[in-house]
Amino acid sequence: IHPTTHATADIADNAITEAKIADAAVVSLKSGRKNLIINGDFQVSQRGDFASAPVAITGDNYSVDRWNHAGSAGPTVQVLSDGYFRRNLPTAGAYNAYTQQKIEGTNAYLTGKTITISGQARTNSSNFRLWFIEGNAWVSKAVITTGDFAITFTVADSGNLNSHPRFSISDSTSPNVNTTVVANEYFDLKNVQLEVGLVATDFEHRSYGEELALCQ
Repeated sequence: IHPTTHATADIADNAITEAKIADAAVVSLKSGRKNLIINGDFQVSQRGDFASAPVAITGDNYSVDRWNHAGSAGPTVQVLSDGYFRRNLPTAGAYNAYTQQKIEGTNAYLTGKTITISGQARTNSSNFRLWFIEGNAWVSKAVITTGDFAITFTVADSGNLNSHPRFSISDSTSPNVNTTVVANEYFDLKNVQLEVGLVATDFEHRSYGEELALCQ
């Protein structure tokens, strides 16, 4: 006979610990607004259509919202059908080509904190790197290869500039130094996230309306 009432035992304090939860679940426990990158999935594009065909970028300009592209003339950008954002160098030569997002108002907040920058990448370049401003200078944090990436470091000094990650096909000296590339050397990015903490958590998917408001 099924009882009409059920006894409920309290769970003792400290009975559930992180060690008893699967690692994947622990990573997913982090919630709330955590991603300091705006439009990290490249879905908002108020400046036009960057999905139909590659668009040439000249000078210091933006494409999809919040993402700035600068360096040598000649690269193209495009949002691919699978959601990746591509920066391509169609012609062989010497370029400095980078894509970045300035994170406004975070200098004092990020200094001294451990942060993790994560996402998915595809590239045919051996010189695809992540850079970050520290002490008013660019510091190379990692070479990025095809696959998921998660790069963790403590921000020694965010300096007086807007702290931000810069993704660049460049040598180890500087993201602003020309690097010799072959034709159609490229990098793709998807679901870029910057968060405070030691581990990369699942990408924070915000609604299109919220992402648009943040962009504006």
